[in-house]
Amino acid sequence: MNTPSELIAFKGTRDARKFFYLYEKVVMKSLPESERADQIVAYLSGAAFDFYLDRFTIDNAPTEEAKDYVIVKKVMIEKFSTLEEGVRDDGGSTYPSV
Repeated sequence: MNTPSELIAFKGTRDARKFFYLYEKVVMKSLPESERADQIVAYLSGAAFDFYLDRFTIDNAPTEEAKDYVIVKKVMIEKFSTLEEGVRDDGGSTYPSV
């Protein structure tokens, strides 16, 4: 049986927005704001963990950016977003119709 952390785990092989949706709905709601960014690393593996380590640590210590959930989320989504801008999962456009 999978644990909740295994179900939410992010390897960098799917759209990061789906990971952050689950993380925010399941994990983040029980965390104080000061721990939200710190706890992300526990749910990362593979390419996502490697990227996080390279981008948000220096000498195995977190950078100031690593402590800011909004920054971590933005950078991870930019790196691991699989959808082209303007296209939804169902193939429709996210742009308003004119």
